[in-house]
Formats: sequence, C-alpha cells, structure tokens
Amino acid sequence: MESKARDVYAFNTLKARRIVFDKEHSYFSSRLLEVESRFQYDSLSLENFSKEIFDVFEGSQIVRRVDRVCLALAYPQSHQLRIVSSFNSDRLGINHMRQGYACFVSPTSSIFQLRQGEIRYYHDIEDVCRRYNQKPIQRSLALLREMGVKSGVTISLGVSEFVSGILFLNSAELGEFDEFGDQDDAVFCLLKLVGSSAIQRFLRTSSSQDRLIAEELSKSGNRGSVFDAKLFCEDLQRVVQRRTQKPFIAQVDSSLSEDFLFPSKTMVYVLLRVLEISGQLNHRNSLTISIRKSSGDSRVEVVAQGLKLDSRALAGADDLGLLAGYTLKLEDDSLIIEAPFDLVKAGVDYSIV
Repeated sequence: MESKARDVYAFNTLKARRIVFDKEHSYFSSRLLEVESRFQYDSLSLENFSKEIFDVFEGSQIVRRVDRVCLALAYPQSHQLRIVSSFNSDRLGINHMRQGYACFVSPTSSIFQLRQGEIRYYHDIEDVCRRYNQKPIQRSLALLREMGVKSGVTISLGVSEFVSGILFLNSAELGEFDEFGDQDDAVFCLLKLVGSSAIQRFLRTSSSQDRLIAEELSKSGNRGSVFDAKLFCEDLQRVVQRRTQKPFIAQVDSSLSEDFLFPSKTMVYVLLRVLEISGQLNHRNSLTISIRKSSGDSRVEVVAQGLKLDSRALAGADDLGLLAGYTLKLEDDSLIIEAPFDLVKAGVDYSIV
C-alpha cells in the first residue's frame, strides 16, 4: 500500500451525533483545546506548536505512537513547501527538517490534491519509496526515511488560494495510522481545526482579492517551477492589469545562466500586494526587476527597482514576507526580496507522494 485518503469531515458528519468520547479521547480533546486557547492569548509561539501537539499525544493513552509532528506551509501556485514548526521524539534520528527547511515539489504532488476534509496516510514509507522505480527519491522523503520514520498521516489545513497549511504526523512504527474509529475521525477533525487556527494566527495578512488573483494566475502558461522570465512578466502584467484596468509593463533581467526552480507565482502575488499596500498600484505603469544570486547558496534576490516603501508599508510587506517565506528589505530606492530557489538537477524527482 502506498497511501490512502480519508475524508474525516464526511465520516464525522455522518457519525458525530452518535459519538460518545471515552475518558482518554476526552482528555486528548481537552488538551488540544488548551493548545488552541494558548495560541489565542499569544502565549504560545508557532515555533513551539509541534512540541505542544507531540506532548498531547505523548501524554494520552490513545493508540497512536507519534514520533514526529511537523507544521508546514504549502504554496500551490509555486509548488513549494516550507516548514514553520517541527519536533522529533528521541526514538527518531537527528531532525534534518527543522523550522525554515524548504523544498520544491511536483505540481502533481498529492499534498496539493487533498480536499479540505481529507487526510492521507501510509502504512510503510518503503512502499512509498518504491513508487520511484529506482529513480532518485524526493529529498524530503529520503530524509524522513533516514530519520527512521515508518508510517505517517498528512492533514490538510486550507487557508487561501496562495498558501495552505499541512500538518504531518509520523511514527517510527509501521501502520500506526491504518485504523480509524468513530472517535478518531472526530479527533482528527479537531486536530485540523487547531492546526488551521495556528496557521491563521501566524498569517495575519490576507486579501479579499486573493481568489481573483489566483484565478488570473491559473490562466498562466507557467505550469512548472522552473523560472521563465517571459512567463513571469506576463503573469505580473496580467494580475496588475486585472486590478487596475490600465496598461502595465514588467521587465525582468536575470544574472543566473542556469535553469533554476523558483516560486514565480507566489512572487507575483507578493509584488502585487506590495504595490497595493504602498499605494503605488494605480500610479505605476511599469516595474523593472532584476534577479541575482544572494550570498546564501539556496537564495536569490529579486530587486524591484524604484519601488519605495514608507515605514508603514514596509511593516505590511514584512507580513507578506512571513506568509511567503521571503525576507524583504530596502536598499537605496529599491525593494529587495530574498527568496528560495534550487538549481535544476538532471534525474531528480521533486514530487512528494
């Protein structure tokens, strides 16, 4: 068995009125709500979320031996995954996927196919690895196997068209998530609510226009993650013109000669929102952008020339940076956005299954 999906919302809708929690499930649910309450009072940081959820599992007698809890942000428009909180038990090896870890994934990855109420679980990580048919295994999957993960469950935490949350639970035991009872469906629904609340508290920046922007970008000819300057410019021009109903020209100059993976659509979104919060969206008819290698091996700098921001606008831009995993700063008269990238390597499969 590679992996299976289960719609816990559907099962819980059918059975919720007949469910009576036993003592252990009641305790588990109470502890989850305690974590949620602490988030609402800002007494718990997102970085510590995974450790708190791990402690809830560890302190209960529910038959779930959880050895790893990981909260991540997924960017469907740019096929990227970024970890914002992660904790491993002593039963696993060194945590190679801590807060800040990021990777590109295939547009067809199952993590982008999960519906709002679904979770996906697998019995044995080796079954998933065999799917690659002796091709290079996706980096994150290989790291999980190296850490000693055997089974796991993926929980979708929908947020918006541009970013969604993913809660990963893993065990060092085979088949730890194979069986689901009525109480389990209800508990996983509650886990989804608590995880979604944590993500929402972290991503304080939102826009009523996100759906319209996403619809416009869905028309893009850019279907992958490899950077294409022409398609990038077309996407930026399209979304700006959709918002302003005015002509707009975008130009890009890249100093990188090699093909590289880059979160293009998320960058388009961030640039549009920066133009919006800085009050320049309706007053500019062009934007020139240069892309250059940053000092870090896995980062590039996107320089929006002549894009000035006051202190208030820069604070809003910083919030956007948190959402997208970017670092934003001002240099001379330009906005510099430091973003992740990865060189294209022959024979590497970037998908997560």
